[in-house]
Amino acid sequence: MKKHWHYIDFLRVLACFLVIANHTVKDSFIGYNMDFSATLGMAYLTFSKIAVPIFLMISGALLFEREEDYLSVWKKRILPLAAVIILFSLFVYIFIEKREFSLISWVASMIHEPAFVAYWYLYTLMGIYVMLPILQKLVHALKETDFKYLLTIWFVIMACLPFLGAWHLFPFVSPYFVLPVLTPEIGFLFLGYYLTHIQENRKSIRFYAIVLCVTMILCYFYNIFETKHFGSFTLLLDRACVWSSVILAICVFQIVYQLYETKTLSIKFNQIMYYIGETTFGIYLIHGITLWLCIPIQTYLLNIGNRLLGVVLYSFVIFAFSYILVRLLAIIPLFKRLFHVRGSRRLLENE
Repeated sequence: MKKHWHYIDFLRVLACFLVIANHTVKDSFIGYNMDFSATLGMAYLTFSKIAVPIFLMISGALLFEREEDYLSVWKKRILPLAAVIILFSLFVYIFIEKREFSLISWVASMIHEPAFVAYWYLYTLMGIYVMLPILQKLVHALKETDFKYLLTIWFVIMACLPFLGAWHLFPFVSPYFVLPVLTPEIGFLFLGYYLTHIQENRKSIRFYAIVLCVTMILCYFYNIFETKHFGSFTLLLDRACVWSSVILAICVFQIVYQLYETKTLSIKFNQIMYYIGETTFGIYLIHGITLWLCIPIQTYLLNIGNRLLGVVLYSFVIFAFSYILVRLLAIIPLFKRLFHVRGSRRLLENE
């Protein structure tokens, strides 16, 4: 039996929760007074931006481990993902937007833009799957020095220079200067594979914890400075591929990876993470619908006194509600397959 990587389950659950946090924090603080709660909320938002990087790093760690032929990728990945996009776009079009159905209009709208803003990730994932067989061959031909060169270039040019350019500390790079093959998303895929399969000399958990804390402190004070400088939030850190998101994602990935490598966490905890982790794709798909259904709960929680506490509680409510819905829908074979829910199993200690 192929070894199951328990740390992936934990990262999936964390990233899924942070996706929900990202979609609840911003609207809860933008436009409100910059009190202590709001500045902490913006730091929370900054940390939540690691959700997509973590998901992409997981994909890189798992997808680049193998080589798949073109027919297999289309059959097992591209067509099922297309079915998910079609089904959920149709649901939003008819039941949430309540538009009069027109096949041409619906197809055009689905191709043009995601039904929910959060579904942009499905379109990105579709593009990755289309190129996956080529990327797998490319990754397996690279040496450790190649990865270090590629990731350094990616971090400097894509994660740092745009941020510096926004502050006029570095000229904006010409749009004609592009990095063939390398995109922000592909960079995270390479990073996940490198950290899992290539990197040998890792720093200690304490080192990554210190870097994480220092980065969060910098982000906290930066958000305050940005607000005072511009008069409002401009959210230059509100991006998946920016220096803060990359550093935080690496630290979280490394800490979780090493915690599991040293068998710090219990078997029971691993079982719980596996059971929740297999529902994260489904939670991601329906959390937008859950947010729409739970607006009265959001209004109540944001007015309980402490807005930050209300936002955190609301994120947990949405996560829990979405999890329950996924488990209920997964009783139906179609949704079980769409959500990639395989059913729980006993995780053995020697697995």
